[in-house]
Amino acid sequence: MAFPEDDIFQQQQQHSSPKLFTEYSLSAILAVVGLIGSFYTIMIHSFVSMTLFWSLIMTSSFDSILFPIAICSLLMTPLGVYQLYQAYQLHKKSIHNFKMLQMSAGLVLVLVIVTVLCYASIQYIIGITMLYAFTGVIVFNVIVVFLFSQSDVKSEFEE
Repeated sequence: MAFPEDDIFQQQQQHSSPKLFTEYSLSAILAVVGLIGSFYTIMIHSFVSMTLFWSLIMTSSFDSILFPIAICSLLMTPLGVYQLYQAYQLHKKSIHNFKMLQMSAGLVLVLVIVTVLCYASIQYIIGITMLYAFTGVIVFNVIVVFLFSQSDVKSEFEE
């Protein structure tokens, strides 16, 4: 028994343009949303941390523990921009570096933990408050690390 030439399962559609977002699975859409959400939450919290840092310097209540907080905030900013760029590349191109995506999200998680520990060393209640404030960054990056470790999500972006 031969299959007809117009059989839907034998033909593979060639995409000359990027897929529509309605063609992606929920996991793939959540991965892209995780990258974009991570960028936005990193930008907000980096701005808040740097504003707090500069206000403490200007009011002369300077503490040496503020340097790691400022460095972590400054390092998270380009990582957030890189994650936004990778979210754009996932939709537009077919060649991706998924290990780099996971490494950047893991590095952001480490920087957030260091920042929260530095805030906790100033005062314990500030550390708990900042852990609550950085929950968005943590959740979005955990989503990115988890979803890009799954082969079905990777294969969906490589089509």
